Amino acid sequence: MKISAGTIILNEFNEIFLCKVTGQPQHDIPKGLIDDGEQPIDSAVRETMEETSIVLDKASLKDLGVFDYIKNKKLHLFFINVKKNDIDLTSLKCESFFENRYTKKMTPEVEGYVWVPINQIDKYVTTNMNNTLQTVFSKIFQKINIRP
Repeated sequence: MKISAGTIILNEFNEIFLCKVTGQPQHDIPKGLIDDGEQPIDSAVRETMEETSIVLDKASLKDLGVFDYIKNKKLHLFFINVKKNDIDLTSLKCESFFENRYTKKMTPEVEGYVWVPINQIDKYVTTNMNNTLQTVFSKIFQKINIRP
């Protein structure tokens, strides 16, 4: 079973930070496969930096645990609460590339960034990610003792 690590970034307005997946209709959280020998928290920090240029302090992340995602894949998720104004969406840049199967050119994995109210997440992410995030939000709001 594969495990990816990712970061849930929420702001003070109960909005979640999402990345627009290049060439796809959906958005996603910063996440990716854990490299051999890599700790999940290090993977989450690395993937967030590669996909967004946001540098996270490991000490600021809360470990939410491992969640079901898709068949044969789980997500080890971490959480951080930030001020919306601390992240300038226009200055972010993806440094992680894939070879486009049509053009054969190296293409950034992410082509944009948005803040989305958590009650509208289903309009932005895949059904599987939405299901996972609904479970995660319940856990986050219990841990920080607030309501969405």
